[in-house]
Amino acid sequence: MQLPETAVRPDALAWGRIQGFETLFWLEIGDEHKKKEEIEDITRKRWTEALAFCRETGVRLVYAQVSPDWVKKAALWAFKNLPEDIAVVMGNKRTYGKLPNVEWGKVTII
Repeated sequence: MQLPETAVRPDALAWGRIQGFETLFWLEIGDEHKKKEEIEDITRKRWTEALAFCRETGVRLVYAQVSPDWVKKAALWAFKNLPEDIAVVMGNKRTYGKLPNVEWGKVTII
């Protein structure tokens, strides 16, 4: 699925209420087949598109990355100084089905 007027396709999208706020949940899984530089580049593109869409629509954003630890580390640089209406959650593929709690304005990692 692709959002209107975006150039990237997330692995999954969900739209609903999280903690009472209308929220877009953007999920990325994997990327371990890519080089570190590619992960950094695509994460920046995905993040920019997701953030722009949420700014245009007025919804909050939860950006989730479920990957091996080295991929999470490569992607982590993109998520500095998060706005208070954005959350990033990062989990490991080996602990499938487990993500940290959403904390607005923060990056939380399992």
